[in-house]
Amino acid sequence: MSLEVSREPFLAHCRSIIFSENMAREGLTDAVDFLKRCVDMRPGLVNIYVTPEDPARLLSIPNTQAPLPAMRIDEISGWQHLTYRFPQVPLYLFLEMLTSEGQDPFAALVMAEPEKSSPPIEGAEREQGPEVKLKLKGTALFQKFRMVGCLDERETRGLLWVLNKVKGGDSWCSAIPPLPLW
Repeated sequence: MSLEVSREPFLAHCRSIIFSENMAREGLTDAVDFLKRCVDMRPGLVNIYVTPEDPARLLSIPNTQAPLPAMRIDEISGWQHLTYRFPQVPLYLFLEMLTSEGQDPFAALVMAEPEKSSPPIEGAEREQGPEVKLKLKGTALFQKFRMVGCLDERETRGLLWVLNKVKGGDSWCSAIPPLPLW
């Protein structure tokens, strides 16, 4: 950054760090080293995300609910306790998992999804909303500094159960066929 930006970056206000999947698969050694040494960064307030898309595309998706897409991602992350379909991984936890024996890091996946259109209501004008929306779903798995795979929403919930991170939200179970009454 010091070779391209004329001013020293002020990162104390940073709440989200989004890595592209390509960068995560190549390895985050340099990026993590920078984040760990950055004195302005507040590791308890910054969440780590991975996206299979171009992060710049995610940050350019318009929305009327939150003026900045980065704020929207942070707000969606705040509702994690309702579903537990994605992990909340602050920077300090990501760094801790990197240095812990027997545990590899993981991060939430954030992506743009096509918005499902609802059927039109007779006599009502149709609102023109964004064509895509941001969604947190699933988990990016790392082995040391490299991303090696992904978990879907259901597998992520299982991971969070095993780590004793699920404290509420919705639950599901498969229906058991009724037994005969004789």
